[in-house]
Amino acid sequence: MAELSSLYVKVPISKEQLQKFKKSRPVAPALNSNWTNWWDSREMYNKQPLQVVQSYHAESYGQVIQEIIDERFTGAQETYDEQTKTWYFMVLQFSENYHEIIPMISMLKDLANYLEPNAKGLAILYDFMWDRLELMFEVNYQDKEAKLTTVHRIGEVDAQEMEEANRLLESWQQFLASQYD
Repeated sequence: MAELSSLYVKVPISKEQLQKFKKSRPVAPALNSNWTNWWDSREMYNKQPLQVVQSYHAESYGQVIQEIIDERFTGAQETYDEQTKTWYFMVLQFSENYHEIIPMISMLKDLANYLEPNAKGLAILYDFMWDRLELMFEVNYQDKEAKLTTVHRIGEVDAQEMEEANRLLESWQQFLASQYD
C-alpha cells in the first residue's frame, strides 16, 4: 500500500464513558499473542519482529483525537449518535505505514476498557479512497475486549459493517468536497 488508508471506528458507548476514555492518558499495552499474530500476518518491506507496542505521547486520548481532527489534511471527524449511543471516528487520510498505526491501534484497543460488557463494535483501516480491497487492520470489540484480526481483504469483514463504513465515509468525503466548490 502506497496511498494513505482511511480509518473508520464505530463503537457503542455512553457519553460518560466516552468522556472518561478521552480524558485518560495513553498507555502502552503489553505485547501479547494478539499483537504478534496480527503483526506476523502483515506483509511489508524490511519487516522486523514486533518487540514493543508504542502508544501516543500525549496528555490524553482526547488530545490525540482533537489533533487528528485539527489537521485539515486528514479529513477527520467524530460524531456521536444520541439515539444509538454510538461513537463514530473517521479519518479519510490516516496512514500507509504499519509502524505509524501502532499507537492508534493501542488507543483503540484501550477503548474496550470503557465499553459495556455486551457492546460490539468495529475499527478498521482500509484503502477506502483507492480500490477498497486491502485492509491494514481490523479491531473487533466484544465482551469488553478489542481483538486484532488477521484478515487482509475487505471481503473478509462483515458486509453490513463495510456497507455502513463506505456509506458514511463517502458522505463525509462529499461534504468536505462541497466545502471547496
